[in-house]
Amino acid sequence: MLPEEKARVKIDKQLRNAGWDIISRNEYLPNSTTAVKEALMVGNTESDYLLFVDGKAIAVVEAKREENPLGDEVKKQAEDYAVSPQSWYALWFEKLIPLVYMANGNKIYFKNMLVEDSEYEELSQMHSPKKMLQIIGKKSEYGALPLLEKRGLRDCQYKAETKLEESLKLGNKKNLAVLATGSGKTYLACLASYRLLNYTQTKRILFLADRNNLAKQALSEFSLFDRTENMQQMGNLYTIKRLRKENDVNADIVISTIQKLFAVLTGQAIQDGNEDEEDELAKKNEEKESKEVVELCNDLKLPPDYFQLIIVDECHRSIYGKWKKVLDYFSGATVLGLTATPTPEAYAFFNNNIIENYKYEDSIVDGVNVPSRIYRIITDVTVKWSTVYSSV
Repeated sequence: MLPEEKARVKIDKQLRNAGWDIISRNEYLPNSTTAVKEALMVGNTESDYLLFVDGKAIAVVEAKREENPLGDEVKKQAEDYAVSPQSWYALWFEKLIPLVYMANGNKIYFKNMLVEDSEYEELSQMHSPKKMLQIIGKKSEYGALPLLEKRGLRDCQYKAETKLEESLKLGNKKNLAVLATGSGKTYLACLASYRLLNYTQTKRILFLADRNNLAKQALSEFSLFDRTENMQQMGNLYTIKRLRKENDVNADIVISTIQKLFAVLTGQAIQDGNEDEEDELAKKNEEKESKEVVELCNDLKLPPDYFQLIIVDECHRSIYGKWKKVLDYFSGATVLGLTATPTPEAYAFFNNNIIENYKYEDSIVDGVNVPSRIYRIITDVTVKWSTVYSSV
């Protein structure tokens, strides 16, 4: 391997660690967060890496072999690219790619071209998309989402999160993930919540649980989730509350049954009773197959844009037909539905936008679940029958 190639291997790793998806110029797609190798520049030249956020060039990276001291000649080469971009590149600033980096695999130097007479500073690691946007003072709806590492994720979780983010960038508000029982639906919900809270403009998330006991489990899983930038538990980074009193709705992540959400939305007091009995009552009401649909009053206590993301666990439940107006009220929110057993109503609600379809049969093949077994139980009564006598 040539010295230049050895350095590129290290620089590729530094970029990926910072959340950049490294691609060739023939693989580039708009609205992606990518580092394009050998990007075409003016004068039939090539930049070693040209970094894009939201389809706009944000940084030039000039790569050299490890022995190169990254001196004035390299600085001039990188800065010439920054001030004379190709006319067809979309830009954050007119005729300027604002950030310049030099790297040789061992050292990284950075300069902000927006600051007059600024000097290069040495970095311990490459800047992330989020950090670069902060440096240039710009915001992006989804452009700061870094490359998702597959490590530690099941294939279905990785595909679901990747497709969810692609779907959001395309403007889809309703997204359905069909995941077999035991494949990690709540973990996916935690992953999506963290990435949107940390890297986008999302401020508040609602997780709708089917029952109170499932809400308790979700609270624990959300709080302990630690697939974060510094491996901190999410409960230490954000306020996570199970909706049990009115003020809990102010948390960053609100976990609730839809019945409790309806109470807070309409200004009713949340009943401080036995939640097991509450779950049993909800189950009985569901089994009645009631045609009743809840109505919302005119004096609602939360604005329609209060939540930016609503995750609906067990979204196939028919009870959501009764409560559909509650979900519809938060019309500005993105909705992620999670289920193992989708229904025609679920497909219709989510506009058939299925971001992952991981069935029970798939989970058996992957060893996530075990196949069902049928046992025949024989008793004397079932084999020999029995006579029932009655007296008149």
